Amino acid sequence: MFTWRTIYKDGSVHNYKPGEYQIDNIDQVRLDMFQIIDAGSDIPTLTIHMDDKRKRLIYVRRVEQKSTLPYPIICHLCGWQMKVGGENVQALFFVFETVIVDSAKGTERHYHWIETTGKYDRKRDSHFYEPTPKQLKIIGSDPK
Repeated sequence: MFTWRTIYKDGSVHNYKPGEYQIDNIDQVRLDMFQIIDAGSDIPTLTIHMDDKRKRLIYVRRVEQKSTLPYPIICHLCGWQMKVGGENVQALFFVFETVIVDSAKGTERHYHWIETTGKYDRKRDSHFYEPTPKQLKIIGSDPK
């Protein structure tokens, strides 16, 4: 199962602790990195670098129990947003996890996957993203 931690510019590390250190406790001004980590490991699955003082962290954890599946799917939506030239720019990532338990065999299988997002494409029932020429200029690429 995934959890999260913050790393501040002074090097201090704070792990999520329900009721003690939660998303509301994060100091956005001092924040250097936000990491999604496996609860049994110190290795990050995803790191959000807060390398621009205009960036603001986005994090939401959702649990979905679809009627077509016998197990829940947990989604950690995380990323950042900032204003650039009056425009709201975001980078979002979906970190999914689920555990499938086969009680007959006494086994547990863990699955994890990460998706990025952009515009929503209803035909594919998913998100896609293509930066505009204006955004490419902002981030230093030369649009062709």
